[in-house]
Amino acid sequence: MRYKRSLLISVAIGLLMLVSAACVKSDNTNTTDTTNASQNSEKESNKENKKETKKREKSKNSEDKEEVKQVSEVPHIILEKTSQIYVDKNSDHYLYISEISHLCLKNDSEEFKPLAKALDKYNEEADANIAKAREEMAACCEDLKKDSPSYFYNHPMLSDETDVYVIRSDKNIVSILDYRVADYGGVHPGYQYSSHNYDTNTGEEIKFTDVVKDTSAFFGLADNKIKENYPDDNLTMPSEYVKDMQDSNYKDLVWTVNAEGVSVYFNTYTLGAYASGVQIITVYFDQAKDMFNDKYVNKEKDYVFPLLTEDMVIDLDINNEGKREPVRVKNLKEKVYEDNDIYFTGMEVFAGDKKSVRIYGYDGSTYVIKKDGKYYLYLFSEQEGDYEALSVVDLSTMNYNMTDDTFYISPASITTYWSEDGNTYKWLEETFTDTQSFQASISAQLLSTFFAAKEWYVGKNGRPESNEDRYKVTSNHVLHTLKDVKCEEVDEKGNVKKSAVIPENSYLLFLYSDGENWVDVRIIDENDVNITKTDNGDGSFDKYFSVKNISLKDYKGPLYRITINKDEEYYKTKVGGVDINQLFEGIVFAG
Repeated sequence: MRYKRSLLISVAIGLLMLVSAACVKSDNTNTTDTTNASQNSEKESNKENKKETKKREKSKNSEDKEEVKQVSEVPHIILEKTSQIYVDKNSDHYLYISEISHLCLKNDSEEFKPLAKALDKYNEEADANIAKAREEMAACCEDLKKDSPSYFYNHPMLSDETDVYVIRSDKNIVSILDYRVADYGGVHPGYQYSSHNYDTNTGEEIKFTDVVKDTSAFFGLADNKIKENYPDDNLTMPSEYVKDMQDSNYKDLVWTVNAEGVSVYFNTYTLGAYASGVQIITVYFDQAKDMFNDKYVNKEKDYVFPLLTEDMVIDLDINNEGKREPVRVKNLKEKVYEDNDIYFTGMEVFAGDKKSVRIYGYDGSTYVIKKDGKYYLYLFSEQEGDYEALSVVDLSTMNYNMTDDTFYISPASITTYWSEDGNTYKWLEETFTDTQSFQASISAQLLSTFFAAKEWYVGKNGRPESNEDRYKVTSNHVLHTLKDVKCEEVDEKGNVKKSAVIPENSYLLFLYSDGENWVDVRIIDENDVNITKTDNGDGSFDKYFSVKNISLKDYKGPLYRITINKDEEYYKTKVGGVDINQLFEGIVFAG
């Protein structure tokens, strides 16, 4: 606009000079001088205009370079989860529970600021949605209490909980899927998927048409997949359903991008009856060369993404023969006649025409892994005895041996807050989006049951491996010493320095462990310790301890290493030849 304004002014000045010249009596000298002045003025104006144009072009090129500048590393996303139970003040009756997740970046470098702002906006929307949900559940409870008091004090707790899946997180795109389950006391719960897709470099939310260039071809393939995956259901075809979405660039469509293609999600009642459930369809990058924007087509050889158990079938070229075959996981359920309820008892994996043996476990998460050209499934699940395990299945052979293919690790989580009444619980959980680096934890049984995590990666044989020799304790457990404790002093890297003694009446915060033989601790002040007493019913009390200030776990400095010796014959655990129950107060073992 500045260039145009300068040009108009220049032209106006020139015209005025010409008009002035015409009004003056004919005079050769004056006419020549006026004409030269006009020409010089135009030349100067043109020079200024050219300078201004070059300046604008240079600025524009600089802006363009900033826009296309790609981040230098893969973003790792952490879920900040909050679960809250609301209780009737007059009766202590549980009313409802809510659970949400905030998203934040593990990487805090300058280049991720646009993405961080986008995630902040996502968090604000999540807060607004759960606030509205809590109001609705509170109103439902008030209506029940007023209209049917007897039922109010016996009705099950209402709930509104959202699970978040990071489907893909790389240098080009962050694709997020929310799965909300709301039970407000109706005939059945409500299930709903929603999605957000962000450009990693700009933080801008990506439209469906930014990724899919040929929507007609895309939904034609989606129609075929609906017929193939759901042959017995009377469903509306996706191409028919999305007709009215074209003008809005498919704003209300639920979709994500994984490493293999683009998935679309149709909630209950969207394409068919409630009994038909949810439909998830994936159209693959290799199905049509020009259908997708090449920027968002995955080019990494090794990758990982979640597989939504039961709801989702993914087609993979498991034998590297150029032919995709369906892969899915089925939950196994059994009815327990004692309480007439149904329980998950395990899982089966299906790949093409093959089926795995039963994999024991329940209530877990599943991931597709591609490593060195081969596909694997990682199945994290809870086990009897209050611990978790990872089962690895090679999809090309479908072999699974419980001894060799089970690893006692789980996705790492860190408790950050637990209210005194136990009704509010907050924790951090890093998402699994990178085969080269992910956090997983173990459940250790040393001086107490605690969780500890370290960095892992997917090894060449598809199994998890780690280069770290110690875990960082993620539980907030503290012990109180009843006597002096023999130990060793170690530096912040875990190197043993010298023998030492921890004095009686010390509070010990767990920081590191190898998970089998030793725990590294630091001494903290009693003012930084939560003390909980439990009544044993005989006039005696047991004490349990936890750290108040979580930041004390970020300590860098010398520690005390307590080595544990287990007497298998007498089932006793000792430190320095003394039974641990004589040395410590606050010991807690699960199970």
